[in-house]
Amino acid sequence: MYWDANPPVEISENIEYHQNMLGDRFTIFTRETATKWLYDHYGKEASDLFQQVRHPAEGADLLRLHVILAKGGWWIDADLRIKSDEEWNALATIPTTGQLFTTDNYVLHNDFFGATASHPVIANALMTAWANMFRHPGLYIAFKTGPGVLNRAVSRALFQSLELKAQLPVLRIDDQARFNDFVEEYEVHYKGNASWHSQ
Repeated sequence: MYWDANPPVEISENIEYHQNMLGDRFTIFTRETATKWLYDHYGKEASDLFQQVRHPAEGADLLRLHVILAKGGWWIDADLRIKSDEEWNALATIPTTGQLFTTDNYVLHNDFFGATASHPVIANALMTAWANMFRHPGLYIAFKTGPGVLNRAVSRALFQSLELKAQLPVLRIDDQARFNDFVEEYEVHYKGNASWHSQ
């Protein structure tokens, strides 16, 4: 989970909820700790790139791909909540090395997903995000570093499997209803302010 600095009360409560549920299996990053983590795990270039993001949502996008690629595990955004211990435990029983979910419009969620370390779809998505940061700095964030890079990575994997006979990475994609089985959105006041969608 990521919140750049000074989380509002509802986000602090959500952080505490997950800390109580998951203990040391849960990590909350701030801009400062994320910058250091990226430096330690990927070097100065990644840390500097993270410092150049134009909005906290873009920073969260970059961070999540780096973290999951390096460490594996699950990413959840600060405005989502795992429903219960039972649902968290159920995630561990899913027979796959990568779990994605689509919205009702068949766009992949990047606010909640999981994968093993070094998963090729996550690696491909991160490559695209890096390229977009340099080549298309003004691109709409959802396409530049957000769900769009996951969609493109899955499309590339399918293309390579069908056209180049490459082995398809192990990946499970479920729908919005299944997403809703595990996590829930809850109302947060900060979304009433200027949205990253205008960035």
